[in-house]
Amino acid sequence: MTLSEQLHRNRQSARDRALDDDWVMPFSLWCEVNNFTQISDRRIGVTVRNNRAWQESRAKSDDA
Repeated sequence: MTLSEQLHRNRQSARDRALDDDWVMPFSLWCEVNNFTQISDRRIGVTVRNNRAWQESRAKSDDA
């Protein structure tokens, strides 16, 4: 198998996992997807703005 074919298979596999509701996402990927910030090799953080937006998105509306 060529390198190009292997890369194509890896990308397809990642797409398939992204659509699988039972797949457990690595925490580092979850942080990346949810706008967490890599401060250094060992530290991951969240900006205050992103934290506020995340909290607001999870708040229950008065209509509920």
